[in-house]
Amino acid sequence: DARASRRALSFLTKRGCRRCATTAHLNVSHPWSSMSYRSVIAAFAAFALGAGCTPQVRFDVPVDGEAKIAGAGGGILDGVLSSIGFEGFNNLDFDTTSEFKNNDTSREHVASATLKSLAISIVSPAGANFDWLDQITFTVAADGEDTVEVASAAVENGVSSFACDLSDVELAPYVRKETMSIRTQADARNPPQDTTIKVELVFAVVADVI
Repeated sequence: DARASRRALSFLTKRGCRRCATTAHLNVSHPWSSMSYRSVIAAFAAFALGAGCTPQVRFDVPVDGEAKIAGAGGGILDGVLSSIGFEGFNNLDFDTTSEFKNNDTSREHVASATLKSLAISIVSPAGANFDWLDQITFTVAADGEDTVEVASAAVENGVSSFACDLSDVELAPYVRKETMSIRTQADARNPPQDTTIKVELVFAVVADVI
């Protein structure tokens, strides 16, 4: 019925097949009215294949990592921190994420990927702040691709969490690689005591359905 047609139209739109959804919309009150939902989907899918459309999905992929930073010990070299290494940020393979598996796609089929958000917070000790960190920059690297800056922040005094400013960079070529790494550059000193911090990133992905 007409309701089945509208459900099918919604399905195609969510899958990113705009051309097919537009054509389907023109027919939503015509031959489809007597067909079941599955029949409508099958008919639209056949049209999509004939029209050369590739259905796409849009979804978010969260990635997080932690770093443990030694507290200042009063030595001559205290205060020199040029980078911060986060566990889990080396050799990222997006095919291993549940988000890719749940959306019936793989990294090789990624059409677009951008960084949607990046937030940093202190896990421990309680009550600690980022007064020891002045500035931090995040870059992305992959074999065969130039290293690019994706986020940065000048950190205000007294805060225990903050969000980074994002660069407008297309990351699909990096995500499609077998592995991708996230690196940092920092202008920082050792904190007063041992400190654990956490970074939470969210990637917005558009990919072809397998």
